[in-house]
Amino acid sequence: MINLNQFKVNALYKRVINEIQKDCKGMEQKTHLENLKAWVYDIIYYGLRTGKVSSLISTDDTMRFYKKYAKEIAGIFYENLESSGLSIDKFFRGRWDSTDSLALYEANQVLLACYAYKEIVKEVYIYLKEHHYKP
Repeated sequence: MINLNQFKVNALYKRVINEIQKDCKGMEQKTHLENLKAWVYDIIYYGLRTGKVSSLISTDDTMRFYKKYAKEIAGIFYENLESSGLSIDKFFRGRWDSTDSLALYEANQVLLACYAYKEIVKEVYIYLKEHHYKP
């Protein structure tokens, strides 16, 4: 199990970390750590639409996720946007719908949900690498 105390523990972090552990169980690698690292690597470099995140396969799944964790997602997004010094459009490399600046509609909500999920996954990956995680 990944030690949740190492992270900003809120409901969103707990969910993502529990899903990481659940989704990478049974992968055919040598160790649990290799399973975790391989799963996380795929999410970081290939995204959530690969089907690796079993709870976010469809747009409907992702919208439910966004609505449940909108406050936490916004916190991750705004903290990272502010520290980047970029505009929203540049931050999302042109994928942000500028006509929906408040993210009231599906396209930007899905973008934010996927972004926040991947950011948490990156934090977990860094933690695993730095602490030579052993189950």
